[in-house]
Amino acid sequence: MWLISDDCARDMRARLAAPGLVMNAEARAAFEATVAGEPSAAVQGPRNLLVAGDTAEVAISGVLTKSPSFILWLLGYEQTSYQDIRSAVAMAANDPSVKRMVLKINSPGGTIAGLFDTLGDLEAFGKPKSVVVSDMAASAAYAIAAAGGKIEATNPAAQFGSIGVVTSFAIDEKRIEITSTEAPNKRPDVTTPEGQAVVRAELDDLHALFADSIATNRDTTVSNVNQTFGRGGVFVAAEAKRRGMIDTVRKPQLRAVTRARAETDSAPEAEADGAGTAAPVAAETETQTTAAGGSTRKGHVMTKEELKLQHPDICAEIASDAEAKERDRVVGHLNKGEAAGALDIALKAIRSGAKASDTLDSEYWSAMAKKQAGAARQADDALAGAALDGVTPKASTSDLGDEIVALMESRDCKVSK
Repeated sequence: MWLISDDCARDMRARLAAPGLVMNAEARAAFEATVAGEPSAAVQGPRNLLVAGDTAEVAISGVLTKSPSFILWLLGYEQTSYQDIRSAVAMAANDPSVKRMVLKINSPGGTIAGLFDTLGDLEAFGKPKSVVVSDMAASAAYAIAAAGGKIEATNPAAQFGSIGVVTSFAIDEKRIEITSTEAPNKRPDVTTPEGQAVVRAELDDLHALFADSIATNRDTTVSNVNQTFGRGGVFVAAEAKRRGMIDTVRKPQLRAVTRARAETDSAPEAEADGAGTAAPVAAETETQTTAAGGSTRKGHVMTKEELKLQHPDICAEIASDAEAKERDRVVGHLNKGEAAGALDIALKAIRSGAKASDTLDSEYWSAMAKKQAGAARQADDALAGAALDGVTPKASTSDLGDEIVALMESRDCKVSK
């Protein structure tokens, strides 16, 4: 059963119905090599964890599942497993160098299976934590955001909500299911009001757990969550903040245009002083801010030398702040570059004066993925060597038939929100 946004649920149905979906041994092998075969947390660390300085960044993107899903991979979805989230949180909790954790979320939600264990780990995390959402934190992903501390939207178009549980059924008239006498609710007839009531009661129980977790972590009541947090709807950042669903919305940097001009032509002539010289006319500035309702302000423009002479303490404080910010920028890039095995990216960013950004983070994540893939190949080589020496590798417990059955069942009966 799923806790996922309606748009994603509709897209899943469309992809499942599309022709050309091929599940075979080659596809399974490709999945194992690219996703399930990546280094485990015990060997290389979670694939979604990046430690930079004293901060652990945990990436939570795409569809959320208990473990990497072959079906979702086959359908072309980005995914993050609850297994990887929990491993990353545990590693951050046990690393003495980590002082705080940031969850970087962009997800429409995912399965119920695995969610509440993940929420429990986040609630038990004993260090400061916060959340940054780029585009979406919906349904299960919003529950994770609520458990992750203060929530910041990186832009005004970021979406939040979809709090609720939905399931859907495709009715096959040729299919007949009969349950045992004392278990009629095992296969309720959803075409009848009685059968729908059975399903709704199950969904209501799950919704109660879902809403209670959000209410606890957002320091509000279940009633307020049910009445104010959208009743299953989705809101953009400003409205979500107004309703108490998030804490801040990152403001865009306004570009100010300042020009100074001497108004000696229009300024009245000053009276001469005792030495027969006229007092200087103050230069004035006109400042226009390129925001809605931009304003114009006139006043004396103090030169840098005047500022140093008249306010040396302020200048020293500004210089100290600038030095600290530059040091943090450089050290941050170096730490990320070292963690990802990509010092070349870090050095390039430092030389260019680039600040931390989602684009640069993507480059670090990509470099780390390549590093981990290399480690995986080394592990495979070691395993192959062990086999040549007479050591029998551990057999996989995965069954392709199980995956096929799961897909067929999902097509026949359930793709839900």
